[in-house]
Amino acid sequence: MGRNAYFNFKTFGLQFSKKVFPVGTDSSLLGAWMCKYASTQNKKINVLDIGCGTGILSLFAAKTLNASVTAIDIQEAAVEQCLENVKLNHEEKNVTVSLSDIATYSGPTNFYDVIVSNPPYFPDIKEVKTEREIARQTAQHFDLNTLILKATSLLNSNGKMYLVVPFDQKQQYLISAIANKLHLSQIAFVKGTKQSEIKRTLLCFSKAESNYIKEEIIIVENDRKQYTTKAKSLLSPFYLNL
Repeated sequence: MGRNAYFNFKTFGLQFSKKVFPVGTDSSLLGAWMCKYASTQNKKINVLDIGCGTGILSLFAAKTLNASVTAIDIQEAAVEQCLENVKLNHEEKNVTVSLSDIATYSGPTNFYDVIVSNPPYFPDIKEVKTEREIARQTAQHFDLNTLILKATSLLNSNGKMYLVVPFDQKQQYLISAIANKLHLSQIAFVKGTKQSEIKRTLLCFSKAESNYIKEEIIIVENDRKQYTTKAKSLLSPFYLNL
């Protein structure tokens, strides 16, 4: 797979190559947000990581949520990298990795307590160098309605789905969720700095209807590499030097 780069969190480490999308703020925020709010009630939970990539979200769940994780991806390079990272972190008993497309995935119905995904999004066209970046821009194998529909059938009655999506695409996910009888229970708007525009949205959909929707704004930095108090509280259990 070529020479790998490496990223360390407090509780696990990740290798990634040019063929697999590198560790980024989106997945880090999503993983930390999921771990903060996903209730485990001291029992083993079942988690499905859709589009696992390096395995970052699977390892967040396995290390923090007392979870049994199923990680799937449509790219062989991603599956290989995820498997390497699972072994590197000695989580073979808790994380199973497979080459699967969510559109045809035949996992057990009404089984998962948590589904998590950092799905493909389509930024402004730019020169791309990795297969992962190309996949993220072309969406050849992705349809958000299929993702939401499958999640509805795979979640148990109290299950939740955690996503990070571009701010300008959040309405599409909300509409699809309503159509597929998932209910918005939490939403967080992510800004790089106080002065910047909202770039990302963290979404939590629940199988059970909620009478209250928790809404928050997460500003990541006051200045370059100077994290806000809120970002620190979210990321400090995971980021080194926080």
